[in-house]
Amino acid sequence: MILKPKAMMNKWDKFPARKTRKFAVWVEVAFLIALLRLIQYHVVEPVAAGEYYPDSSMYIDFDSSTILHGYTINARPPVYGMLLDFTEAVFGSYYLEATVAIQILCSALAVFVFTAIMGRLHIRGPWKQLVVLFFGASPAIAGWDHCILTESLSLSLAVFFFYFVLRYIQERELWAGITAVFLATVMSFLRPQFQIYLALLAVFCVLKFWLPEKNERKKILILVAFLLCAMGIILSYSALIQKQYSVFSISDALPRQNLKVCIDRGYLDLDDEEVAQFLQEQLSYGADTWKLTDQAVERFGNRRIAKTTKNYFISNFPLYIRDTITVIRDTLKEQFYGYDIPIPELQGTLWGQLTRRIYSVFQPFTIGCVLLISFLEGIVMCVLWVRNKSVPWIHTALFSISISTFFTPYFSTCAEYMRTMVSILPYMYILIALFLNWSADAIGRKASMVKSRGPLEENYE
Repeated sequence: MILKPKAMMNKWDKFPARKTRKFAVWVEVAFLIALLRLIQYHVVEPVAAGEYYPDSSMYIDFDSSTILHGYTINARPPVYGMLLDFTEAVFGSYYLEATVAIQILCSALAVFVFTAIMGRLHIRGPWKQLVVLFFGASPAIAGWDHCILTESLSLSLAVFFFYFVLRYIQERELWAGITAVFLATVMSFLRPQFQIYLALLAVFCVLKFWLPEKNERKKILILVAFLLCAMGIILSYSALIQKQYSVFSISDALPRQNLKVCIDRGYLDLDDEEVAQFLQEQLSYGADTWKLTDQAVERFGNRRIAKTTKNYFISNFPLYIRDTITVIRDTLKEQFYGYDIPIPELQGTLWGQLTRRIYSVFQPFTIGCVLLISFLEGIVMCVLWVRNKSVPWIHTALFSISISTFFTPYFSTCAEYMRTMVSILPYMYILIALFLNWSADAIGRKASMVKSRGPLEENYE
């Protein structure tokens, strides 16, 4: 038997063993994520139940072919309706099941892309594996996969989008930047709130143009050209919606949402006296607020409703901001969760008990948590910016995306704020991974310093 020197053993023999152990750990993580997701998928209602969500029928009724003729069946953002039309054309009466299958596949792919993000951010084990496990098994993420709603794809595309943004920041690969612009455009037509991504990319390009890396300005100009094309597409579609629904936007939801805010908060002294009188009369008869909102929009039209509510917000801006802050405060304890409907018959069974355990362990975030984490990331960004006297691009991207995703729903919708901002969750897991990694490094450095000082202090004594 030939004995090898110890140094040679460490270099050649231990490395394959370490690599094998690392692979085994990832196999275990993948198996746990798959198992925990399958348990969650097993206890929910069949996919057809997705039709009964309030917004699902609007997406199902959407007809993609009408856009070619210059109009739409309804003013919902078109991407999800187009997906449903595509699956119906290919899979017939099983198109809802096929749509859910696509959402599940995209959600699974997002876990792999999220893992790649962890690697690019140099998150080390065990934090890397732990955060990936919690992200992959989260009911607040997987709990949307069976719903005929836009949330599942929004979560997956948010992961894909940040991956390509990260690639451009780290390596300045033009194709990655173009892909990020393309995804932001698609996401804008999936949910209008994602237009903030295009706005943030525009700000990023402006900063990068004035603070470029070597030979980067040409790439930035190309990205700006693609951004202008994307904005042109959005403006053209908004013009189509305005022609038919009198709202210059990707959807006609904003006037309705603003009116609901006015009714719920008692903003009834609108400058359009006819609208105000109608609302007051109907409320005095005990009208349901959602039905009243729809009735008012149908009776007076989007243009009048949009104008009078906007005028009220502007003329009573301090009151509007104060009440919005109150709404934020009142929702801070609300937990993020998916809308999948558990089968009642399974709630008392082993499957139901396992699902409750999963919810209690892997569903950690509340709205207050994501607000706190976002603000802390803003502090980290400012500290690094001042200390290094340069823009910390990755931290700036994480902060700007998370904080804008948090506040946008409170000024553009009237309810279900958790659902509207659910795409913030991948960024929360990324920030937690960065914090765990930084904490481990700080503890390691402190331990190393104590260890190195120990013998000197002993000799001194």
